[in-house]
Amino acid sequence: MTTQAQFDAKELLPAVSQAASTVNGTTVDLQPYLNSGGKRQMKAILNVGSISSGTTLDCKIQEGNASNGSDAADITGAAFTQVTTVTGQQEIHFKASKRYVRAVCVTVGTAYVRCCILLAERRYR
Repeated sequence: MTTQAQFDAKELLPAVSQAASTVNGTTVDLQPYLNSGGKRQMKAILNVGSISSGTTLDCKIQEGNASNGSDAADITGAAFTQVTTVTGQQEIHFKASKRYVRAVCVTVGTAYVRCCILLAERRYR
């Protein structure tokens, strides 16, 4: 049985003000986390603090085998719903099969992302 104490919250994207740009978040190493059947069950949370009128914010999760994210590719089903107004936080569930993950956010206009975090279950010891 999994308990909350077995999960770590890892920062994928720190608080950042974005003005018409693409931001690649922090690459997180999943090696210390549970790998059930070759795919890790993951949960990511996105919190947007403010967004200007007419702005769109698209955030997704990518995975790869390189620690610097040079081979990162989109994970199917790991995209947040496009943000056009502040509506609270969004959560997505997805499976990662590579060692590293990161968030990528594309802004058209101006938005303030409070954070994007990953919840990952530690391996049993």
